[in-house]
Amino acid sequence: MKIICRILWFSCVHLATTFATVGYVYHSEGETAVLKCLPEAFNVDWVGPSHDNLATSLAEEPDIYGKKRNWTFSPYFNKNSFDPKLPNRNRLQIVGLRDAGYYNLEIRNVSLSDEGFYKCDVLGMNGTVESHRYILQINAPPSEMEFLNSTNDGKIAGIEQKPLSVVCRVKRGKPPEELTLKIDGTVINTSIHGIIEYKFTANRMDNHKQFVCEAKNMLISDPVSKTVKIELKYKPIVTIKDKVNVVNEGKTISLCSYVDSNPAPDAIWWSRGYNRLFESFNITSSCFVIANITRNNNGTYTCTAKNQIGEGSTTSTVIVKYPPNVKIKYKNVTIDIRKRNMQCIADGIPTEYTYSPWEHRSEYNELIRYLDFSSKGKLILPSTESKSDRYQDSGIYICRVSNGIPDGNSNYEQAGKGYFVSEGPPVIVHENSPKQYALTGQQVIIKLNVLSYSDIICKAISKVNGMLEPTDPSRITIEPVKVMDVFHGENVSVNGLKIAFYFTKLTSSHFQMYNITVCNMFGNQSYVVKLISSNKEETDRKRDTGNITVPIVLASVVVCFAIILIIIVKRKKRTNNRNIDENVEGLAEPVENIMYHSVQQNQTSMMPSPVSTLLPDNTSSNGTVSDTGTIAHSNGIIGQSMESRLNYADVMFEPSGSQDPARIIGLDDRTVYADVDISLGAQCPSGRQSNTSSSEDDFVYIDGIENYIEKREAND
Repeated sequence: MKIICRILWFSCVHLATTFATVGYVYHSEGETAVLKCLPEAFNVDWVGPSHDNLATSLAEEPDIYGKKRNWTFSPYFNKNSFDPKLPNRNRLQIVGLRDAGYYNLEIRNVSLSDEGFYKCDVLGMNGTVESHRYILQINAPPSEMEFLNSTNDGKIAGIEQKPLSVVCRVKRGKPPEELTLKIDGTVINTSIHGIIEYKFTANRMDNHKQFVCEAKNMLISDPVSKTVKIELKYKPIVTIKDKVNVVNEGKTISLCSYVDSNPAPDAIWWSRGYNRLFESFNITSSCFVIANITRNNNGTYTCTAKNQIGEGSTTSTVIVKYPPNVKIKYKNVTIDIRKRNMQCIADGIPTEYTYSPWEHRSEYNELIRYLDFSSKGKLILPSTESKSDRYQDSGIYICRVSNGIPDGNSNYEQAGKGYFVSEGPPVIVHENSPKQYALTGQQVIIKLNVLSYSDIICKAISKVNGMLEPTDPSRITIEPVKVMDVFHGENVSVNGLKIAFYFTKLTSSHFQMYNITVCNMFGNQSYVVKLISSNKEETDRKRDTGNITVPIVLASVVVCFAIILIIIVKRKKRTNNRNIDENVEGLAEPVENIMYHSVQQNQTSMMPSPVSTLLPDNTSSNGTVSDTGTIAHSNGIIGQSMESRLNYADVMFEPSGSQDPARIIGLDDRTVYADVDISLGAQCPSGRQSNTSSSEDDFVYIDGIENYIEKREAND
């Protein structure tokens, strides 16, 4: 009953305790520990670590590592005496001057069984309790250090770009130790909790780094330490010596790479885009050779290496100098859009370009105009005020560019083409005729040629005055056709459409004005055609021909009269010249050479003349009369053989005693026909009837002249 009361009392006293900060006391085994109570205390109780045969209570206090825990304790000393049931009673005593109020607890030959919670409670005069609390611990150095995730050979394995944790743990010492973690001598983390950890994302630079863990407390001068090495696996790093390679076409180039990886690469390959070009295995370097390089080899080449961790790659740029490829960037517009631009885009190496004036050509490559560019190949088409004329901007546009590099044909300028369309309503092209002809009773096709860059969605024909017959037209067709039109003042060919309206049998009522309308998605155009009877046209043509014939006949008469007059004048002049030359000795006188023509059937006889007898007798439109009376003919007529037209020629000389020969020459002294000795008497062959008669001897004589000419030419 007495014991119970003491416990209750203790409980009551404990509830009224004013707590102070707990103190940590460290001793080695076998030492004597003294725990001090408050001075000048006269009502003192001590409690200590619990024992099995004593009443126990709990107290929550942080341990030496700062972690809160529940401590079990039992009453040790109450005012004047120790509990006789304490198993270690013989090692406990109160020391100090009791009379002076010093009740310090002494524990001799301390051991692990003495570790625990101790408290001294002092009852004050006002009924409050003051306490001193202690945690007694036996000294111990840190021990059993280890890296939790290391291998037996002291390595920690990791993978590049993956989280990696380095954990160092020790068996804790008393008092608590301080843990440090170092990399290459640099402290990266500290801890006092018996375990230390460092987390990071590994990269290839961490490979083979060493981590050192150290633990030290007040009991030891040299820290406990352990070392571990990082063994990191990482995907290949590929290095290319030359990142940019500039080369001319036709040369040979080598692209070489070097690989760093752990483990070593399984394969290395070169690629361009998605095309794998070259591959090798189980090596750490590779070279890709491009022989006879062309502009098609221009671009970026990638070298890739692979191991069990992943792939690594790098690129090298190959720049091949070549003349530019030229393209034109533009957008088709409608005639409602006034502003029209085009951009000439050149892609060559080097990239400094010289631009020539633009060319605007038809679909059939006919030149329409030259156009100046604004800057860097940009073309702004001249503004056209009339909307209906803007379709003329359609066609092929050519941009010519040079970067100073010739192509394989030594051409420095390269061209790009674009087919630009300015869309609008159908265009009635210039080649259409407002008059079309047909015969009564026959079928006729009224045609209209148009230019349209979009589909024709309607076509209609109607009489300007009156209504069409129900069966007219019988059918309508549209077919592509090459047409002529005027683009910016130039006649050019374009791809157009022929719209044909078929009328089966014409009557007189069909011959009148027709209105043709065609349309597309942008609008419509109309054109008026007059259908004219071909019968009436023939009558008008004959009448017009008759009116023309009369002036032609009159003109022919005048020309003939002029020719006759010129001949008469020339003959008179020759006579006068002959009379003058008779007084000069040895001077040859000209004589008349009359060339006779065979009179052809159905031909009109014409008096011979010195000019006309040398040329074909049938004048035609190929000949013109000159101011000298000479008829000039075409080469084709002159080239015809005259042998079949000439029969003979009579040449007469006056008697003369001169010993000098007379020479027969052509008109204007152009041809020498014969030299004649006129001192001899003229002897006419027997049987010759007259000077104008014809015989075979005459032909022989002419042949003699011809032979003479041939002989003379041979001698010359």
